[in-house]
Amino acid sequence: MKKIIIALFLIMFPYTCHASMVTWVDNTLTKYRQGGEDGISGNSSISLTMAKNEITSYQILVYAASEDLTNVDVTLSNLTNGSNTITDLYVYKQMYLDLRVNDVIGTTGDWEDQGSNIWRKNIGTQPYVWSGTPSSNYSVNVGFYKNGTTDAHYTKGSNTATPSTDYQWYYDGTYLFVYATSNPASYYTRIIAPNRMSRVEYIKNSGFMPDALIPKVDRFYGETRNVFPMPVQSGKVQGIWVDVGTASATPAGIYTGTATLTADGKTPQVLSISVVVKDFALDSTSAFQSTYMLNEAKITYGHGYGSYEGTTGSAYSTELTKQYVKMMLYNKLSTALGNSKFIATSTLMPWNSSTQTLMVSSWEPWLSIYQDSLDGTLITSGPMSGAKSSQLYIPIGWPLDYALRSDISNADKEAATLQYHQAFYDYAQTRGWDPFNKLIIPVIDEPNTSTYLTWRGVYQNKVSVALEEGREISKLNTGGAGPFKRAMVNSVRNSSMETFDNYGFFDAYMGSFSCASWDTGANCTSAIYPSTYPDRTNLWGYYSCMTNGCSTVGDKNYTGEPDLSADGDALYNRFPGINWYLYQNNGTIYWDTSWDNMPSGGTGGDPYYSIWGFGSNGDGHLIYPGVINDTGRTTLGTHTPLIGGTHDIPIESIRLKQLRDAVQDWEYCKKAEALAGRPAVLAVIAGAFTDPTEGRAFFHPNMDKNNFLLVRNQLDALIENNGATDFTAPTTPANLSVQ
Repeated sequence: MKKIIIALFLIMFPYTCHASMVTWVDNTLTKYRQGGEDGISGNSSISLTMAKNEITSYQILVYAASEDLTNVDVTLSNLTNGSNTITDLYVYKQMYLDLRVNDVIGTTGDWEDQGSNIWRKNIGTQPYVWSGTPSSNYSVNVGFYKNGTTDAHYTKGSNTATPSTDYQWYYDGTYLFVYATSNPASYYTRIIAPNRMSRVEYIKNSGFMPDALIPKVDRFYGETRNVFPMPVQSGKVQGIWVDVGTASATPAGIYTGTATLTADGKTPQVLSISVVVKDFALDSTSAFQSTYMLNEAKITYGHGYGSYEGTTGSAYSTELTKQYVKMMLYNKLSTALGNSKFIATSTLMPWNSSTQTLMVSSWEPWLSIYQDSLDGTLITSGPMSGAKSSQLYIPIGWPLDYALRSDISNADKEAATLQYHQAFYDYAQTRGWDPFNKLIIPVIDEPNTSTYLTWRGVYQNKVSVALEEGREISKLNTGGAGPFKRAMVNSVRNSSMETFDNYGFFDAYMGSFSCASWDTGANCTSAIYPSTYPDRTNLWGYYSCMTNGCSTVGDKNYTGEPDLSADGDALYNRFPGINWYLYQNNGTIYWDTSWDNMPSGGTGGDPYYSIWGFGSNGDGHLIYPGVINDTGRTTLGTHTPLIGGTHDIPIESIRLKQLRDAVQDWEYCKKAEALAGRPAVLAVIAGAFTDPTEGRAFFHPNMDKNNFLLVRNQLDALIENNGATDFTAPTTPANLSVQ
């Protein structure tokens, strides 16, 4: 179990300060906003505990107290234990998103009485693209508060400038119109316009929030980028993220080193770093399976070369996407391509209608992107060496059913599609990729009986389509291995606040989808409970925008759900791992990772400026484009930084690092279970929730960071004591542990 020991000797070892430069070190459970809202000082030392073959992180903070700082830089020594060293150390500059909310309440003199209890105020042009059109007014919420911070109402706008009840509003691009029976400055206590925070509770996180992490030296090509040294403006906090990695062969022991901060005209400041390496290792390929979607068109668009480049299979697109795959393996996650229809063209896969035969001539460029990750040769040294994708996701599930293949008649599409799936299964078998246990074929997304589409010439509801697809998948010839069952279906969304949202799972018994109620249009989310889904070996968790309402700008009813929003607390981003273990999930899916690279997401394809979409900051966006220069780039976001070097790279987010840690939380739970049994682990992690009952725990995490650290410390004790439960468990926040 990895630990960060919280220093309790602040009198002896205070933060390091010299005139206007203040530096300190901390764990990763706080997102330090740039304005200093989360503290401007801390500890000068930190201790981490980790396994062999693991990556963990800490952060260094620099505060410019009274003047601008120039040429701020950090140098890490190797971590040493006698002649043994840890050299896998990577430094990142934290980049900030403007996630401020705007309270426009003003004073009574700011509001003009328009009659009929309608008032208006000139609020000018607002952040993001809030144009004042009816469609724009419906894409954001305005928050109205009465009685201080209680009685909050978040409402979408009307399409006329004549609101008629409390909390109604309209914005025309200059003026905000609201309803109030007296001057709004006294009628309301706050008017947040617009609110683009993912949930009401995140209003407290208003400010410049860190998310993207640009490396000093990248992990992919070993190239020095241009983000260090850097300036820090007076009154601002600048975060620096540090990854520490151990290899499988790293000897156990205590390793020590330093991080030295320098700036023009300032005395170098030295922070002490200690790492305790335990005498056990994590697997490079996690037993926790995952499918995080990569879309080549969105990737190349974000890198400035347009979406078409990502569909051509060019050398640039193939190499870049391959690095995205590698980056995800370093973060213990596996991926799938979401834009591979081009491999199923009539040129690469011609259909002979006379012989009813589909000929497959190539799996490129999918093959060049993925074969190394499936063979375990993409990462060849250091942490995660030999890591393989935990699953094999078919390049595209049903390509021959799309208009792309109009040359295949509707009557022939079942035979053609089955041959396509069979050809991929057989090819994977020849490569040793274990398709019977790893191949995933998804059926139609979020089936329900109220949504219809034309499929193979027949207008029918999505449940019928999903069932038909599932029955076809079961016809695959597995060479005697047994019935092929690895069809994946994503459950319909549920508006209930006390059941899981948007959980995806594999069907263990094809045809029923483990939820017979789908045939009546009922929700399937109850399938996560033991009484209706006793066999959870194929149950995957899915965190989506539903944890904050999906385009509703989540109201107070969503408070308490862990989610992946950039404006969410770090612990919310980290909490999925504990939930995955509690609910016996053995995998997770995610629908996209670069959504806001494109104009259809966020605000015009400018992800370093805004990753707003679907009512949250960052849904479908975990990776930023790392761009070396702007030469020949026609679709580059205005705020995309140019990082130098000779190769474009993917840029990780803090949320992606938290997901890595969440997977490792799950892995540690499983290690403890193997030693002490599941009841002992459940008894420990129950302390991570304010209500640990299975039906409610998901919505009731204990958000006290010290408590989370304490739970992790107790879980670590189970492993260190080889599963014995008669040890004295930690009960106070001393020597707290976290990765």
